[in-house]
Amino acid sequence: MTMRAASDIEAEVAAVIGDDAAAALAAAFCGRPVYVPRQPGADHPVAKIIGHEKAILLGSYFWATKLEFPVGIAKRRAILDMKARGLGNREIASRLLVTDRFVRMVIAEAADADADWQQGLFGTAR
Repeated sequence: MTMRAASDIEAEVAAVIGDDAAAALAAAFCGRPVYVPRQPGADHPVAKIIGHEKAILLGSYFWATKLEFPVGIAKRRAILDMKARGLGNREIASRLLVTDRFVRMVIAEAADADADWQQGLFGTAR
């Protein structure tokens, strides 16, 4: 299962600082707005998570903005990470305090996203 941006804001941030850094911000600040100054210092919370250089880059694009990553991002990523480590759906649901149905839905959505991507690559092959 491929990790892709879980929200529009994460995709927008990823276009500026990369997928891994955007995912780290989404996990750290999900459900809480984070203010991005134009020139964040090395001790700014964002810089501590993604590094000072990327924080400055982020600030140049999103300064004076409050970025808000949806709450579900962290749980969706955790579900996919746990599944990749071999945990069963019930165990994942129990650990994350979500329903089995939600776990199945997240896994199916990730599988569908992978299938759509592969279809684009090989769908016209004969």
